[in-house]
Amino acid sequence: MGSKCLNQMNDQFALAIWDVKQRTLFLARDRMGIRPLYYTQVNDQFVFASEIKAILQHPEVTREIDPYTIQQIFTFWTPLPGRSVFKNIFELKPGHHMMIRDSQIKEQAYWDVPFCTPESQTDSPIEMLCDELQEILLDAVRIRFRADVPVGSYLSGGLDSSLITALISHHFNHDIQTFGH
Repeated sequence: MGSKCLNQMNDQFALAIWDVKQRTLFLARDRMGIRPLYYTQVNDQFVFASEIKAILQHPEVTREIDPYTIQQIFTFWTPLPGRSVFKNIFELKPGHHMMIRDSQIKEQAYWDVPFCTPESQTDSPIEMLCDELQEILLDAVRIRFRADVPVGSYLSGGLDSSLITALISHHFNHDIQTFGH
């Protein structure tokens, strides 16, 4: 399926696949960018990791702050997608994949937030839309419950974490362990 396999994935991930025959490296990141994936090039080497501190272990990677990104952080509270606080260390954008072959890097979006046109909007009854939303939320919770270890729920004090915890308690685990700050 090649990069089209990403359309089948419904979870959080950052992945790298080395194709020995084609001598290509395929990197991809989940749609919302929950799992990070950083990269840089030093000389003729491509270095990548899920954490910047791993990249900084490379002896030829410099620890130079990027003033442009610092400006973004002071303006937006975070670097804009694709950047990091370090000069020449980049983040693969959410919903993107990258192919590296013969030192050539091609980055491409495979997903974007779908915006509805006025023609695609629905006149469905609110009850039907609420049922559909509940099924989507239950499916998302069900996916995250696939684990080899006990699963807990983080209560931030907001409505979203309270809603998720209530769904878990009602549909999956009446004795869900919660924690907060």
